Amino acid sequence: MAVARTIAELVAAAADGSPASAAIQAPECAPLSYGDLLAAMARIRATLREAGIGPRDRVALALPNGPEAAVAFLGVAGAATCAPLNPAFKQSDFAFSYRDLGVRAVLLADGQIAAAEAAACELALPVLRLRPDPSGVAGLFDLGLDVATVPASPGCDDASPTEDDVALVLHTSGTTARAKIVPLTQRNLCASADSIRRTLALAPDDVCLNVMPLFHIHGLMAALLASLASGASVICTAGFRATDFATWLRGLAPTWYTAVPTIHQAVLAACADRAAVRGHRLRLVRSSSASLPPRVLHELAALFEVPVVEAYGMTEAAHQMASNPIAPGAQKPGSVGPPAGPEVDVMDASGRLLERGAVGELVIRGETVTTGYEQNPEANAAAFTDGWFRTGDQGYVDDDGYVYLTGRLKELINRGGEKIAPREVEEALLRHPAVAQAVAFAAPHPRLGEEVAAAVVLRDGAHATPPELRETASAQLAYFKVPRRIEVVAEIPKGATGKVQRATLAQVLGLASGTSGVGGATAADARGAAPQSELETRIAREWSRLLGVATVRVDDDFFALGGDSLAAVEMIERLAELLDVDVPVGDFLEQPTIATIVAHHERASRGELVAIRRDGDEPPVFCVAAHDGRLWGVARLARHLPLDAPVYGFRAPAVDARGPLPTIGELAERNLAALARVQPEGPVRLIGACFGGTVAQEMAVRLERRGRAVELLVMLNSFNRAWRRSDVADASLGLRARHLLSRVRLHASRLGARASGERIAYVAERLKLVRRHWTDEARRLAFELLSRGGMPRPRALRKVAYASRHAQSRHVAQPFAGRVLLVHATAPIAGVYPLPRLGWGELLRGEVEMLELPCEQLEFWSNDDVLREVADEIATRLAPPGTAAASSAEAHLPGAA
Repeated sequence: MAVARTIAELVAAAADGSPASAAIQAPECAPLSYGDLLAAMARIRATLREAGIGPRDRVALALPNGPEAAVAFLGVAGAATCAPLNPAFKQSDFAFSYRDLGVRAVLLADGQIAAAEAAACELALPVLRLRPDPSGVAGLFDLGLDVATVPASPGCDDASPTEDDVALVLHTSGTTARAKIVPLTQRNLCASADSIRRTLALAPDDVCLNVMPLFHIHGLMAALLASLASGASVICTAGFRATDFATWLRGLAPTWYTAVPTIHQAVLAACADRAAVRGHRLRLVRSSSASLPPRVLHELAALFEVPVVEAYGMTEAAHQMASNPIAPGAQKPGSVGPPAGPEVDVMDASGRLLERGAVGELVIRGETVTTGYEQNPEANAAAFTDGWFRTGDQGYVDDDGYVYLTGRLKELINRGGEKIAPREVEEALLRHPAVAQAVAFAAPHPRLGEEVAAAVVLRDGAHATPPELRETASAQLAYFKVPRRIEVVAEIPKGATGKVQRATLAQVLGLASGTSGVGGATAADARGAAPQSELETRIAREWSRLLGVATVRVDDDFFALGGDSLAAVEMIERLAELLDVDVPVGDFLEQPTIATIVAHHERASRGELVAIRRDGDEPPVFCVAAHDGRLWGVARLARHLPLDAPVYGFRAPAVDARGPLPTIGELAERNLAALARVQPEGPVRLIGACFGGTVAQEMAVRLERRGRAVELLVMLNSFNRAWRRSDVADASLGLRARHLLSRVRLHASRLGARASGERIAYVAERLKLVRRHWTDEARRLAFELLSRGGMPRPRALRKVAYASRHAQSRHVAQPFAGRVLLVHATAPIAGVYPLPRLGWGELLRGEVEMLELPCEQLEFWSNDDVLREVADEIATRLAPPGTAAASSAEAHLPGAA
């Protein structure tokens, strides 16, 4: 199919092929055929010429959404230059746009948009009045001249626009600076329409349901012009109305629709009852103009049971730049697809093109791209480099040519030098099952410059508090990316096109001055209650002393009260010393309120199950913590698991040196009881980290004995310590005693006056017991020593760590016949522990795979690339047999140990 070079040619080609086919439809209207559309465009051209409007003159459109707006755009853009404006503008907005765009006339709907007419009168601009045709045919109207505003015998050039003439002028959003004028030529628009047609494989029998405004590039290009370029039909609604959407699907029978993510989220809310959309004819759903959260994509696909195609576009490229293909093309999760229109590459700040996989600024060039902003040399100098247009978006292109977006450069939140992309914060918040919509943005901070904030809309009937939402985010994000302020709102403020205006959200929500600004709540209301319990009171007293504030409430943010990172470290040390609370630095920075500290302490004391990742349709994954009871490592691993599954972690319970220490069997039973409450039946997925691998193996043994399947047991750097009771046991205990004594000497020197020489001598004498026998008395002594102040970790963690090592040293593992993946960081541990199967030997009697990684254990837990590799290996082994993931796993299977 030859690509049209002008809009008039585009419509004429479709009319020549099938003049009676429907071109424009609307609810409760008869369809407008291609032949009638072509005739309507000719009448509009004649009226423009009569008013003295030539092919290079500009006409502003101030029309409500609907079929008339579509036909008016086609008619004006086919004969001159069209400047569609937001009908919700105020008179001053219209007047500015008329002057800035240099329009020669204004096309209005008779009796509507009084502000647009008043602005035209103010500037003495000719007015063309649109009156809908009484026939009831979609988009038909009479266009009359307001004689009082039209110059006498104007005269004009009656030539048709060429492919290089400007067909459309639009303002950019202008949220961070003065709005720029984007001129798009006839060729730009036609080339982009053809790219979208080819991407979606549009055919004459397709019907697009347009819910996007027709003063925005998305609706004009993707819905309207792409449909006409394929000889298809487009339904022009009066705008998106969630309550009517299901009715439109059933009554108008569209085959696809395109929208921004906020509209898709509203569709999901309106069509929660699948019966409402049963019998629809959709074959695809398209999303563009903003990042589509993965959860929304999956829910749309499940609701309509069709592909959901995410595309990447912007005004300066006449909309589409990249798009995920439809079948038989492959979609990649997290990608906006390969280029679908212009060329796409990645450039650094100096103008150098980067290699595949490198992150930089995405740049484009091609016949869909504007030649430059109008009358703005400074903007053009910044936007164009060696013929490439800088999009302002950060991302990369993979080896297959698929484009990935990592953030909008101007929207990146600069938190004390840390650059944070709002998109990843939003995706983390959307993992909470109560959250329907989320948007992250920058809020001012007196010390950091900017702080991460977020606004969320909850699902109907759902409940979630900001601390709960922060906890969900903290399981997915580094501490500095977790939003300090989360506002639960009924609706997220948006611009006229449905896109979120991040730059103004802090001000709109009242966060620019530190008040909540939501629902009339004051700052004092938002701070919550005064401390009640003894624990809350003691923490509040410490905060007051450290921060120099008179009053502290349980929901006050430590950093909002004036705390910084140094004060946070001092606070954490004080908590560990006085309250015996395990509050690691990362956890405190993620949830810096007294309420969350107390809740954390209570959970740690109970050793209860913690939700690391809440949502997912697959069976859950259960993770057992390392020897100190912390879930930090497995939480990082869970962030990378490409599974649609919830992830839970078992904390270690608090311990007391005066009582019996828990055994591996007791820990396993406790964990299994909690597991049964979450997943009472079905195959179990277990992951154990280091010491947690021993506990997980015991859990698997007990599940197997009870007749319950274990789908996969993953043991991460988990050694079986039973070898220590072999012929080297005595030497091992002697080494352990000497090790304890050396640590006592080291930390005594740090404690200074608090540790006398007599005390060290006394400890040394007592430790001689360890050389002879690891008695209960020696155990309690070691426990006391390892629990004293001066150690790097909080006291509560040291107690748990000691109890774990004690339990592991006495555990006698039993055989397990299920499927196991042993992951081993080999450097330098392989030389220290030269044990087959990490000491498990014949205790693992089923299918066993070894994944050996040439890194140290510290690197294993701190390097995201390593964790991502491990997460991928785990996911492929959990894929159903016969799937692509399973086949890939089999193809790369390491040899069995």
